[in-house]
Amino acid sequence: MATSDMNASNTNRISYPQGRLYYKGADWCSPIPLKAGTKFPPPVKVTGKNGSDASEELQGIFDTNYPDGETAIRLAPDVAALDVDTYEGKDGYFELQELEDELGELPRGPISSKRECPTENGKRLFIVPAGKDWTDPADSIEIVHAGWRYVVCFPSAIDGMEEKWWYPNTEDDGYHVEDRVPMRDEIPELPAEWVRHMCKGETVFRTAGVTPEKAQQWLDSLHEGEACERVLKVVETTDFSGTGHDNMLRVQTHLLRLGQEGHTGIQAALDTLEGQFLSQVSERRANGQTTTSYEWTKAYDRALEEEAKTPVGARCTCRVSLRGLNKTEPGILPEEFWSARPSLAHVRQAARSRRRSGEAALAGLFARFGAMIDPQVKVDTGIADPLSLNAFTALLGPSGTGKSASKSIPARLVPTPTLSTFGDREYVGLGSGEGMIEAYLEFVNVETGELKKNGDPVTVSMKRQVHSNVLFYLDEGESLTTLLGRNGSTLGATIRSAWMGEKLGQMNAQKETTRTLTEGKYSMGFIVGLQYEACTKLMEDAAYGTPHRFYFSRVTDPNQPDARCEWPGKLAINPVQVANTAGEFQVVASITDRLDADDLAKQRGQLKVNPLNTHEPAMRAKLSAFIAALDGRTLITEEDWELSGMMWKASCEVRDDVMSYLKEKTAREISAKDEVYVNREVKIDEAKREKSEAVQKVEALSKRVSTWVHESTGGITRREVGQKMNSRDRKLLDEAIQLGETRDWFRYDMDGKTLVAGTSRPTD
Repeated sequence: MATSDMNASNTNRISYPQGRLYYKGADWCSPIPLKAGTKFPPPVKVTGKNGSDASEELQGIFDTNYPDGETAIRLAPDVAALDVDTYEGKDGYFELQELEDELGELPRGPISSKRECPTENGKRLFIVPAGKDWTDPADSIEIVHAGWRYVVCFPSAIDGMEEKWWYPNTEDDGYHVEDRVPMRDEIPELPAEWVRHMCKGETVFRTAGVTPEKAQQWLDSLHEGEACERVLKVVETTDFSGTGHDNMLRVQTHLLRLGQEGHTGIQAALDTLEGQFLSQVSERRANGQTTTSYEWTKAYDRALEEEAKTPVGARCTCRVSLRGLNKTEPGILPEEFWSARPSLAHVRQAARSRRRSGEAALAGLFARFGAMIDPQVKVDTGIADPLSLNAFTALLGPSGTGKSASKSIPARLVPTPTLSTFGDREYVGLGSGEGMIEAYLEFVNVETGELKKNGDPVTVSMKRQVHSNVLFYLDEGESLTTLLGRNGSTLGATIRSAWMGEKLGQMNAQKETTRTLTEGKYSMGFIVGLQYEACTKLMEDAAYGTPHRFYFSRVTDPNQPDARCEWPGKLAINPVQVANTAGEFQVVASITDRLDADDLAKQRGQLKVNPLNTHEPAMRAKLSAFIAALDGRTLITEEDWELSGMMWKASCEVRDDVMSYLKEKTAREISAKDEVYVNREVKIDEAKREKSEAVQKVEALSKRVSTWVHESTGGITRREVGQKMNSRDRKLLDEAIQLGETRDWFRYDMDGKTLVAGTSRPTD
């Protein structure tokens, strides 16, 4: 490997103002800055389909705003990079080999990578046809192009590792580092078969109405601080459950204009409402959040282009709201939980070292523990039969918020043992209830009891249980929702039986088609990532007890520290080895006595339990065994039981929040249907009922407003309407406008101020 200036950053880090100069004159890319030590977010208007290369004037602004920033590059329209990741459960290098077998070998060229093996982890540059849209070739290989993402490159340092440019050796298949930026003629052309495999067709890059410099300067000039009362009122009164798109256009423009007026908290308000828009509207759009996110971003860009023309005024004098925009979130484990044991603190530190939630990592580790232990290991509370430790977790959060941390971080904390077959059965996908059973089976030769002529036994190939440990994983739970909702599906029943460790499957008339798992002969873990909208079918199965079997966890951590934690290494005590060595978990007598008293009270009808909490004792027994094993013990103490109670409480908070969301969603849907019916009936009844004097005045005024609107060119503002009215009638204007909107005589335009003609006019 060549010694170069690229390695000089070990002692003298090169920040963005100097780093971008390496790319000056490179016609295949344009440099953009990032905050120090981070890969996201980039500045606005310089990335994506609607972005453009930063001018020298804007670069000067970036130098001032990012004095110690990292360096990234936006690729030219005819250049793309294949970003291959092979770490933390990602298999990019192996996926690439499979693709090369199918599509042909890729030509070698420059690679940007911060790791010592750039062929396994790095961004490979290629010349591609310009003006195209692209799709990722594999799960762990992403294509970066002018319309999507950017390349973090030399001289950036991310996660303590320096980005470098690697070049192919001439004498062998290896790569070496050189102290220069690649030239265009060194970038190979992407082969035609690869282009056909990834190209989605033509794309259109829309020319921005406002330059990136103008947009950036305007956004930077917005006044910082907590949301003032005016801004907070907009957030609290906005609802996208009805006319989502129109309300989105109106509220974006409204907030940006409040920003023009000098009001505070604009960016936080927009972020909050974007999340609300995605939550309330995604289910009504094809492709869900992907379409909705694009809808929001496209509308926001257009609104910004217009509103950024007007400078931001002096800071407002509004009272800052004490309510704020942040809400108390469910499922946060208290600090006393994490500090109770070094092992628990270790798990949270591991998660935070990757900017992930400790709650999600702990939930994933719980499921991994249940999948890896010997099937014979159970927990005996002294009440009923010893309990299987099969563990299922549901991770709740928006797409892209780190649900995958529930598998990658636990896998590093408790690695798969050497020579173990579990590596072939961890993080398996899920197809159906029968598919869960199939994951444990393989074809084997079984003797029929008959003999061949030579005396050898006759054998037939049948599927029989070969594996004892499987960990299932679904990154996005839409498939779970689909399967649970399918007629005749056995998935719900299989999940319920598997959680208890009971026999799975059924006997068929033909031995060859029999698919069963014997009680006590299999261990199972199950991790499913879900968005709130996708939980309907799971929660509808509550009558049968399916959601009772899941430990619910959030995936975001609002208490993440500013400074990223260091990776603590794998757990000092392997909980799987602890469990397998002992063979059984037991509880102290005081826990058994308490469970016995509760059980007796329930048998006598003296203790009423929330139907969703009927499996609390069993779930807490499993959680307590897991917590004790992390501490190197198989005797469950009162403290273990208390800590399991904290986890149970957090799980119930997330579960109940989902139930509340779904209940409100259903109520909104019913209300919308009722509103349609009521509106129809009102229109019929209006012609019959005698109107009061006040109603007649409002209607008369609304008709006058309608006449003014329809006779105007391009609409009439509310202020102009007020000037045309008698002053004594102005108190009725709100009701008159509301009536006119209801009857579609007129409506507000996108600016929220101008009344424009509707589809009908008053008949008299």
